Amino acid sequence: MTGIDVQGSQGRMAPKQFIGENLNLLLPKGTKDRIKAALNPGEKSLGFIREAIELHLKRRERTKRREGEG
Repeated sequence: MTGIDVQGSQGRMAPKQFIGENLNLLLPKGTKDRIKAALNPGEKSLGFIREAIELHLKRRERTKRREGEG
């Protein structure tokens, strides 16, 4: 497993919505390389990871709402 530290606080320049949240992840070997290969020019892996988490959470929240309607 490869470790990656996703920190919510990047010092004084961090957007306020990210201050105070830290998450340490153990990822399968090769994941960091796959993320780097998927990045757009100038994009940082931290932003990619945050966006991926947010998209996945929204998808799960939608699924739970639909399941609750049925």
